[in-house]
Amino acid sequence: MTGVNHALSAWARVSRHKMLLAVVSLGMAGSLACGGGSSPAPAPPSTPSAPGQVTGLTAMAGANQIVLSWTAVSGATSYDVERGTASTGPFTSIATPTGTTYTDTSITAGVTYDYEVAAVNAGGTGTASAVVSAIVPGSLSAQITVDALSNRHGISPLVYGVNFPPSAAYITATGTTFVRWGGNNSTDYNWVNFDANLDNDWYFQDDPFGALGLNSGSTGADSQAFVKDVVAAGADPLMTMPILTTKNPVSGITAGWVAKGGSLYDSFSVAKYQYTPCEFNPYASDDGDGVDSATS
Repeated sequence: MTGVNHALSAWARVSRHKMLLAVVSLGMAGSLACGGGSSPAPAPPSTPSAPGQVTGLTAMAGANQIVLSWTAVSGATSYDVERGTASTGPFTSIATPTGTTYTDTSITAGVTYDYEVAAVNAGGTGTASAVVSAIVPGSLSAQITVDALSNRHGISPLVYGVNFPPSAAYITATGTTFVRWGGNNSTDYNWVNFDANLDNDWYFQDDPFGALGLNSGSTGADSQAFVKDVVAAGADPLMTMPILTTKNPVSGITAGWVAKGGSLYDSFSVAKYQYTPCEFNPYASDDGDGVDSATS
């Protein structure tokens, strides 16, 4: 019996030890399953695909620079700008801008530069764009030869003209070729009595007309004599005359719309029309402006 008891006691110790090991094992498994242990390591991030090809690349030459621009590529974080001096390469990277433009200032005038641009991100470099070219011209020089004796055209002598020169002698002395009788002072010149009227420029007053610096009744007031004197002095005359016609109630002569009165004739006489003018001639109080201050 003693031997049997010893055997049972040993078996019990072994079985109890295995049960403890099993409980411990289950406890550890339960702790891992319920989050009692360490969390699993996160999955590594995925690598993006390389961006697509750059399109729309242009190169515009300016003053000592070439400006490149292109269309943005989805997913690109930067762009690789490459330059060469032949359309087939080789190309060297000169800049990595993040935008869609780049200005190349490291250039030599007169040299043709070729460019290509590729989009870049963490996944790599996309296909390069089509190649474009540009050149900044160098300084240009030109030689112009002018032959002053060929293909010449004469200048009309009538460009050397004056309006109402001071005298006939002036025409000859200056070589004047064209003399004009015209302007506001002669607009309503009367070629019968040699009077003119300055209208609103001077209170509508008739005055003896004078040309060539002479007085009424002389060559300067007579338009026909004026023409003869100008021709005699070596110039061509140009006459401006009124063409609207009316009949002079005094002389009965039908003439243009001209000054009808004699010396210092007042068109709007204060005494004749019995009115108070807004303004009157400071040198002739009967010479009004024709505007009644009482009704204006």
